[in-house]
Amino acid sequence: MAQKSKLWQTIGISLFIRIALIVIVGMYENIQKGEIFVTDIDYKVYSDSTQYPTPYGRHTYRYTPLLSYMMTLNYTVYESFGKIIFALFDALAIFTLWKIIAKIP
Repeated sequence: MAQKSKLWQTIGISLFIRIALIVIVGMYENIQKGEIFVTDIDYKVYSDSTQYPTPYGRHTYRYTPLLSYMMTLNYTVYESFGKIIFALFDALAIFTLWKIIAKIP
């Protein structure tokens, strides 16, 4: 039981730190006015593909359309919302791996 609460505490703290860094670095990028890029180019491709009628309208898009649809929130809610979604999925992956490893004797 103590291990499970430790897991949730670790995941919660790591999510908080990661989301805080996403917001802080996003504000820093805005201050620099695009002179510095700390995001992978693929993330820009995901985000830009939402501006086309279909994701494959962008000539460099080669991913699942689901990624493009998830990134529409970058333009409607918050410009780094997709990064937050990726952070949440990372936390879910950590939890899933923890459950799998816990079953191994």
